[in-house]
Amino acid sequence: CTQKKATVRRTCFGDLPSTLILHLKRFDLDFQTFETVKLNNRMAFPTRINMLKYTKEGIEAEERRKAAAVAAENDGEEDSSKANPSTRSAAGGGVNVAYEVDGEDALDPSDYEYELQGVLVHAGVAQGGHYYSFVRDDATEDEWYKFDDDEVTPFHAEQIPVQCFGGPPSANNSNNMGNHGMDEDRTSNALMVLYNKVKKNPIVTSQNVSAASSPSK
Repeated sequence: CTQKKATVRRTCFGDLPSTLILHLKRFDLDFQTFETVKLNNRMAFPTRINMLKYTKEGIEAEERRKAAAVAAENDGEEDSSKANPSTRSAAGGGVNVAYEVDGEDALDPSDYEYELQGVLVHAGVAQGGHYYSFVRDDATEDEWYKFDDDEVTPFHAEQIPVQCFGGPPSANNSNNMGNHGMDEDRTSNALMVLYNKVKKNPIVTSQNVSAASSPSK
C-alpha cells in the first residue's frame, strides 16, 4: 500500500441491453458567454455496430490475446492469432471469430451486434427548437418512417446522413463539391440514436426465475 503502482482506469459495459440508446450531447456550455449553445458539427454514426470491444469480457479477451502474442513472439513461436484462431480479435477476424473466456463458453461477436432502429432529431437552437424522429419498421425491417407530431410519412434510409449527421450540407452530399468552409452547419441533426440488438436477449419472467431456482427432482 505504500508503493506507487501503475493502474488502468476505464469505462466499459458490464451488461448490454436489448435496446441501446446513445446520446450525442449536442448541447454544451460556452464558457465565454456562459450560455448554453448547440453543437451542429457533423457527427456520423453507423447503421450497424458491434459492441464486443466495449464490454468487460471483450476487453479482457483482447488483453489475453495480446499477452499470448507477446509471449509467443518472445519464444520465437508463430503469432498466437495464427496458431489459435479462437483467440483473434473481432476487428481482425470478422463476426465469426470466437473469443476464449477462462472456464466459460467462447464469446461470439455476433451476440454483440446492433442495428440502427431509430433517430431522434432536434431542429433549432439551444434556447428553442422542434423534435421529430425517424424509425425503422420492425415488421419489414427495411422501411423507415418520419414521425413529426401527428404526421407520419415514409422516409428513405439513404437520407439519414443528410438529415441526421449535421455539419455543412455539402459534407453530406457527394454531388456537391463546393467549398465546405463557406457552408453553415445544419441546425437539424441527430440528438439521440437507438440501436436494437440483432440477437435478442432472453426475456426473464417470474416463472423462469422460479423454475431456475427450484431444485431438480
